[in-house]
Amino acid sequence: MISASPAAGGDFPLNWGPGTDQRQQAAELLHRYGSARRPGSSTRASAVTRGAGKALLVALNYTARTDHFPDSVAPWDGTRRDQEILDHLSASGIPLFDMNDVHQREYEQAGGPYHEYLSQYMNGGHYNPRGNHLFAYAIKDTLVELLDPKPLAYQDQGPDTIDFSTYRPSA
Repeated sequence: MISASPAAGGDFPLNWGPGTDQRQQAAELLHRYGSARRPGSSTRASAVTRGAGKALLVALNYTARTDHFPDSVAPWDGTRRDQEILDHLSASGIPLFDMNDVHQREYEQAGGPYHEYLSQYMNGGHYNPRGNHLFAYAIKDTLVELLDPKPLAYQDQGPDTIDFSTYRPSA
């Protein structure tokens, strides 16, 4: 029995003896190491963007479930793997877009294995054109809310009040 470093989110026993699922344990350890730094990173990134007069939008994608791909090593037990990150972002007030929710709502209507549902949007671990389209439309409203000025199509103005001055560089 090997024990992983506390940097991995606490003591994590690794049992690599005969008959154990080493891939599942390695995947869980990878997830824990990846998650251990994320909450602090988003807080620092938010401070940097605020200091530059910008806004940070965090988009979560493929962070909640364990069964995105056909060769996923662990079935999903219904528990969000990214709950700690989600809680931190929600509590800190950092704007958040959660694509996991979009996929989950659509998957509940489709049914079947989750990786088969995702395959219509994926190509080798990345979105295909259909997936890019879904993502773009899903994030659009959240993104428009953060923009100032808003794109002309989203401004509340009459047809005779179109003003491009906010888009031209200062002279």
